[in-house]
Amino acid sequence: MFLCFKSVDQLLKTRDKILEEALRQLNEEGLDKVSIRSIAQALGISPGNLTYHFRNVDTIIQELYLELVRELDAGLQRMENATTVLTTLLELSEDNFFVFWKYRFILLDFIAITRRNTEVRDHFRQLIAQRHFQFKFSIEHMIAEGILKPEEVEGQYDKLILQSIILGNAWIPDAHIHFDERSDAVVRFYSDLFLGMIVPYLTEKGLAEYRAWLDKRPKLRFKSYRAES
Repeated sequence: MFLCFKSVDQLLKTRDKILEEALRQLNEEGLDKVSIRSIAQALGISPGNLTYHFRNVDTIIQELYLELVRELDAGLQRMENATTVLTTLLELSEDNFFVFWKYRFILLDFIAITRRNTEVRDHFRQLIAQRHFQFKFSIEHMIAEGILKPEEVEGQYDKLILQSIILGNAWIPDAHIHFDERSDAVVRFYSDLFLGMIVPYLTEKGLAEYRAWLDKRPKLRFKSYRAES
């Protein structure tokens, strides 16, 4: 029995190493240059050993996509018991930008990924519908708490949610075009753009909480696409 458990443990470690190496290669090389052979060679195992765990690169990518979703979902649990809803939402949103950056190849190659794997595409469509519901619930709560202004035009918050989702999905390709460096400063530049979208909707109470959060946040290195020294 001991040997059996040891064997299972070894299989899990090999599986984790495959995902870790695949993530590294996909982030650094891109979807077109990564193969079962390149991952196996880097790990010093045979391609056959690797396909015991994942039959092809697409199944590895699907698992990495699901890992990304699981990390994002884990962060959302912080909202359930939050006493300062806006501050928690701001912190969580910025943290999520770093999670996306960890799996950045997904957003860089997402069109190709969803064309190759319709399961990922369908799951993502359902996920966006779920996120829309979650964001709308948070907005309604902040309106009730006097943090956000009530709608002045019907549907304005639905549009804000869609704008946020589109920016959240598009910022990494934009970063690769406009910035040569790959750093936390670049991630914070885009999270700042994202979080700034909410400012016109904040009440005085909300603005005070937003400014207090900004004061504790690391200062931005970039204020525009041009890197500043």
